[in-house]
Amino acid sequence: MKEFREKEEKELRKVLDETQAEISQLRGKRAIGALADTSSIRKKRREVARILTTFGEKEVLKEVAQIEENKNGRPQKRPSILKKQNVEKKA
Repeated sequence: MKEFREKEEKELRKVLDETQAEISQLRGKRAIGALADTSSIRKKRREVARILTTFGEKEVLKEVAQIEENKNGRPQKRPSILKKQNVEKKA
């Protein structure tokens, strides 16, 4: 995870695209029976999940930084990830 956190968003997008392409190739190889190590698909899927998690973390950090920036007397906004969902009550 540390290696992904240190990368810029453009770099992460590139790695994500490459990893998803590799998964596609591995699935094709598995379909024709040419893939010896089927666990490699699972490893790549987990790598994609780690990258997507890093994207989420970076988004939350941006929102928190924005809140910190706006602390000069204005009402604070809560990060969208922390907002409570509006649930309508049934009558």
